[in-house]
Formats: sequence, C-alpha cells, structure tokens
Amino acid sequence: ANSAAKMNAAEKAKAKAEAELAEIREQLRLMDATSREAAESIAAREKAELVSKRAVAQLALAEKTAEEAQAAADKAAPEGEERNRRFAHVQAQFQVTEKELREKIDTVEAELKTLRANADEATQMKADAESIVAEAQEEADETKAQLDALTERAERMAKALEAAEAEALEARTRLTVLEEMAALRKSQPASEPARAPPPTEPVATQTEAALEASASAASEASETHIRRRLASIINQLNANAERPTARTSVDGTKSSSSIWGML
Repeated sequence: ANSAAKMNAAEKAKAKAEAELAEIREQLRLMDATSREAAESIAAREKAELVSKRAVAQLALAEKTAEEAQAAADKAAPEGEERNRRFAHVQAQFQVTEKELREKIDTVEAELKTLRANADEATQMKADAESIVAEAQEEADETKAQLDALTERAERMAKALEAAEAEALEARTRLTVLEEMAALRKSQPASEPARAPPPTEPVATQTEAALEASASAASEASETHIRRRLASIINQLNANAERPTARTSVDGTKSSSSIWGML
C-alpha cells in the first residue's frame, strides 16, 4: 500500500513538473516572439530556466521515486504472492485438518454409540443371566426339598417294610410252632398203650380239636393279613416309583400318612 501511494505521488509530481515545464517553454517562446525588454527577458528567462531546472530536478526526483516505488512494488509483489501462497497453503491444511477432525469426531461418536448399545445389551444379558440363575437356584432348592421329602418317605416305607417283614417272620414262627404242637398232639395217642378213655374224653378231644382248628385258622388269617399288607406296601412303593418326582412336600406327607394308615 505504501509503495502504491508513493508511486501515485511520484506520477502526480512528474505530471505537475511536465506541465510546469510546458508552461515555461511556452513562456520562453512567447518572450522570444514578442522581444520584450532584454533585462526582463533575461530575468524571466533565467527565472524560467531556474524553474525549468527545478522542474527537471523534480521530474528526475519524481521519476526516481516512481522507479523506487515500482521496484518496491515489484519486490513486494512476489512477497505478496508468497504470503498469499502460504495463506492458501495454511488454509488448505486447516480445511484438511478440520475435515479429519470432523471425521474422527464422527467415528468416535459412532464408537461411543456402539459402546453404549453394547453396554445396554450387556446389562440386559446380565439381568437375564441373574434371572436364570435365580430360577435355577429356586428349582434346585425345590428339587432338593422334594428329594429330601422322597428320601424321608422312602425311609419310612423301608421301616414299615422291615416291621411288616418282622411281623411276617414272627407269624410264620408262631405258625410253625403251632403246627409242630398240633403234630405232637396228634402223634401222642398212637404211641401210648390203649386204655379206656374217661367219661369226659370225647368232650376233651372235641375241645382240643376245636382249639387246634382255631389256632390254625388264626395263624392262616394272620399270615394272609400280613401277606396282603406286604403286597399293598410293595404296590404302593411301585406306584410311588412310577409317579413324577416334581411333587411338593405336602403331597409326600399325605402319601406317607396313607401308607402308615394302611399299616
């Protein structure tokens, strides 16, 4: 800007000097044409020459100033172009950097969105897993309770079966003893010598026979009852083994009570 102002000022000074020079020359021409007085003419001419010299000096100075301004302008032009080139380069780099930053920001936002979605999904999966674990634990507790109830019921049935087997063994033993006693009583009259029976022998014989028949019937009835009870217990055990295991402890208690009721 300063170089351009200097150049314009130099051009204006040059134009002014040229105009003054033209005017002086015109005055010299007029003075030569009119032939005025010599002194005035000489003085005017000297003055004109002096003015002309000043004008020439001003013109030379103006030309020099113009040349300097032109040189400064010529020198400033490459610098301005270099500055413009650097500015354009910096602006291009800024645009590239801004574009890269925007792309990175978009990428980071997309990754952040994905991470949030994954976090929500992981939270949901964790909640589902905890729910499944809780359900599995509840089922395990329920199964354990059912298993404990079945184990307790099986122990009760085993004890009942052992008691029934003991009763059956006792009944068989009693039956065997009664049968042996009856066999001994039957074999005694044949081994003893014949003698006259007392008057009351028929009644005693009948009473003894009735007692033996009653004992035999009682033994058979007891054995039959025990066999029925054993068969009922075995059937109940088989039925319980075929039933599904997913039963509550309340049902197990009722089943055990019904078996004990049968016994």
